[in-house]
Amino acid sequence: MGNQWVFGLHLVLLSMFLVSTKYTCLGAQNSTRSCHERERLALLKFKQSVIDDFEVLSSWVGIGCCSWKGVRCDKVNPYLAQLRHLQHLDLSGNNFYGSQIPKFIGFFKQLSNLNLSYAYFGGIIPHHIGNLSNLKVLDLGSNDMLNANDMAWVSGLSSLEHIGLSDVDLSQANNDDMAFYMIPSLTYLSLRGCGVSSSDLGLHLNSCKITPTIEHLNLRSNYFEGQLPHFF
Repeated sequence: MGNQWVFGLHLVLLSMFLVSTKYTCLGAQNSTRSCHERERLALLKFKQSVIDDFEVLSSWVGIGCCSWKGVRCDKVNPYLAQLRHLQHLDLSGNNFYGSQIPKFIGFFKQLSNLNLSYAYFGGIIPHHIGNLSNLKVLDLGSNDMLNANDMAWVSGLSSLEHIGLSDVDLSQANNDDMAFYMIPSLTYLSLRGCGVSSSDLGLHLNSCKITPTIEHLNLRSNYFEGQLPHFF
């Protein structure tokens, strides 16, 4: 992803939760022998949190994390730790077996791209995602076990340009219409198959209130009746 991968330790896991993924982490002090202790512990905590039936992470033992399978180190600022400086996180295409999106996602304040699509997440979208004010791309699409009780968190995504919510259940969510007017930089919005209706989205809103920057709008496979909204 170009200059989004700015830190020194790059971690690629080829089988997490029984399927493939890519993950990028932080940096280490020495590219051949050792690594920063906080980074090593962060990686070990990550290892403990996943299902690794194929033992892809079996080499993750000892102190020399730069020699662990899937880990590459080079010299970076030693204070960049705990994965808090991630700029791009792609867990799409994995199988999280209906588990909820972890709340700690909201701590990655430097994220500009978050892709959790096709990952079998379930439960309620955590409102903590609204803390990601630097986020430009958010894709939660094709997680048909995922739902929302309130969409007010989108108001915190002031830098967002692309949001994909296809097949996420928004039928019971409050404030689903906020995606139309609370994200000033939004150009792409997909609400395909979200189970929403004209009244749910507040499509009676005055057109001057709608974000004028939207270039791509997908409302396919929802429940709309009557005339098209005037803002079209």
